[in-house]
Amino acid sequence: MSNEKIISGGWTRECTQIAKGVAIILMILHHTLPSSLELPAILSFRFLEEIVTISVLIGRFGKLCVAIFTVLSGYGIACSIRNKAMEGDELSFSLLARVKKMYFTFWKAFAIFAAARVLAGDALFKGGIKIFFMNFFAISSDYCGSWWFLGPYIGLVLLYPFFKSFANRKKASVTTDLFWIFILWTFGAYVYPQLMNHTLMCEYSVSMPIWWLLYWVVQLSASFMTGVVIARADLFFQWKNLFKNRVIYKLTSATIILIVFVARSLHGNVPETRIPEFFYATWFIVGSVGLVKDMPFISRLFCVLGNHSTYMWLLHPIVLYYILPYMPNAIGIIQDILLVVVFSFAMSWLLKKAETFFRQFKQKLLNLIRTSSHL
Repeated sequence: MSNEKIISGGWTRECTQIAKGVAIILMILHHTLPSSLELPAILSFRFLEEIVTISVLIGRFGKLCVAIFTVLSGYGIACSIRNKAMEGDELSFSLLARVKKMYFTFWKAFAIFAAARVLAGDALFKGGIKIFFMNFFAISSDYCGSWWFLGPYIGLVLLYPFFKSFANRKKASVTTDLFWIFILWTFGAYVYPQLMNHTLMCEYSVSMPIWWLLYWVVQLSASFMTGVVIARADLFFQWKNLFKNRVIYKLTSATIILIVFVARSLHGNVPETRIPEFFYATWFIVGSVGLVKDMPFISRLFCVLGNHSTYMWLLHPIVLYYILPYMPNAIGIIQDILLVVVFSFAMSWLLKKAETFFRQFKQKLLNLIRTSSHL
């Protein structure tokens, strides 16, 4: 434990990476498992007056990955800013640097995806140059639906000073924070969509993707704010510190995971915008980290997956679009999931290795230039 980097209270960076690892697996399950009975069912049964399968329920539940990543984003940014005591211009430059880094990460994945499109015979500039650049800057996600989260994420990062001011206001308390987060979620889930439907925003939302981005920024604000509040109050650490007995901690964590799965599944096929995802995501993070942490191999596995989660998110559509369709139909759904995980991880690993190589090469070249200039 002493070698782990503490980012908030007793919550280590490994804990966050484990949660990200769990989230990326949920994402792959959501995108790989069937959402209806059109594909072979693992187990069919009646649930909430509809016939579903275990695979359908797990696939729907996997959508929770969006809220998990959003909560962790708010939490991670808040911890980083607080630990470095950044304010004013320093804070603004830090947020812009974070956006810049995310864009460069995205553009590397975009280039690989574009190459895969060309090799598969798809038009690189499908829809025209305008659509290409809108996808390139994450304003739209016509090329790859899985990338829709990037635009709203950047919006939330740029709005972080607002969330920070709210979380650090005078007489702030967890109780009042939860109340305002719930109000924010209610506005995003019920009020804002009605405004979209009954104003000129509805007319322009199709032709102007900026309204679409704003819509998802509002929808995800409750989850992002939840992460910021958790960081300010060290709630993850406080929860973990309640348990002195390891067995009770593990059993409680497993119970939380089961309750969250059942509770969220009770919503049926309701759109996720009408589900309090910020609440379920927070408890699922607590439960999954509590269960996985300190488990030999499994803990390390999810930590490694979490470290590669960004590239796996951006690159796994290549497997879905251009590799799985060419696999034998009899391969099975479990094998499909494993293929997506393995191929997306392999691409992420190779890309990170390439980044390290070019970074070291650049540094050696700069050192050589400096040495030559002094001769």
